Amino acid sequence: MFPAVETSLDYMSCKPMSEPTPTHDAIIYAHYGPLPRHLLNTIENSRVFNPDLPIFVLGDQPNDALKRVSATFIPFESVQSPEHRDFIESYRHISTESVQFERFCISRWFYVWQLMKQKKLKRVIHLDSDGYLFAPASEMFDLLSNYPIVTAVQGCPYCAIIQESLDGLIQSILKLCHDTTTLDLMEAAWQKNVESGQLPQNLNDMLLLERYMDSRGDCAYYHQLPPTEGFFDLGIAIPEGCVIKGRRKRFYWRIENSRLVPYIRHAKDGRFQRVYCLHFDGGQKRKMARYNRVSGSPFKIVELLSKQLLHNNTFLGFKRRLAPA
Repeated sequence: MFPAVETSLDYMSCKPMSEPTPTHDAIIYAHYGPLPRHLLNTIENSRVFNPDLPIFVLGDQPNDALKRVSATFIPFESVQSPEHRDFIESYRHISTESVQFERFCISRWFYVWQLMKQKKLKRVIHLDSDGYLFAPASEMFDLLSNYPIVTAVQGCPYCAIIQESLDGLIQSILKLCHDTTTLDLMEAAWQKNVESGQLPQNLNDMLLLERYMDSRGDCAYYHQLPPTEGFFDLGIAIPEGCVIKGRRKRFYWRIENSRLVPYIRHAKDGRFQRVYCLHFDGGQKRKMARYNRVSGSPFKIVELLSKQLLHNNTFLGFKRRLAPA
């Protein structure tokens, strides 16, 4: 059993980085509207674990804060395509969410697809604004190299590992948009559930990706794969057989290569497992702290703890609070 050391530390620093080098791999975010603080925090965290990898942020409102973490802003208008215009014109709204929200969420697949073509990207990790990456992308690509697309579980693509062109996904979305018979059936089932008070199945970006992945047979959901050293969190408020604290999973933190890395602990056997990605879904976004920084020196207490405790492979149990912006 690893003893837990309580501290008040909120985030770590790493050495200043050099400019990312050209590569066929990348991390991609897409966000409509002003970039919120929690999104800037997760982009910075991805940069800390991937100092040389391009990070692209698709959006409509640039932010100078992206320069500090060497992330490149890509305006939506620069990744438009005839296929996307076809989608916009043929889109049928079957959702309890707003038309603007749902249409944008689906549009991001077209934006990511077009960006991959423009930048000649072969492997990308697409993260939602509520997804926190705590691993090198190369490690995840190598681990999941047998699968063209991997998400945590069905209907939860907050962290999508994509290792081939998205041509097939785009064609699948457009085919459904023009399939009035299938859309009529989906809308009728959706309306029936709404009227009966049951949870309706919205036609959204998650469902479209899931339909495509399931139709192929060679994609994968991480939680259905054999256990690995890494853990994909479905949501910090979802127990998943982990030790919990209050209404959320309890996370144990280690300092590895001057970076804070979270672990979960399995309640059944007490086993610790490193976390690759955390999901702060819904209202949990307010818990998203600035865990790692791209510049500066580690705090003295961290240096002390790392010398005294990590030699014995000790975990740190932090009292988390939101770090200052």
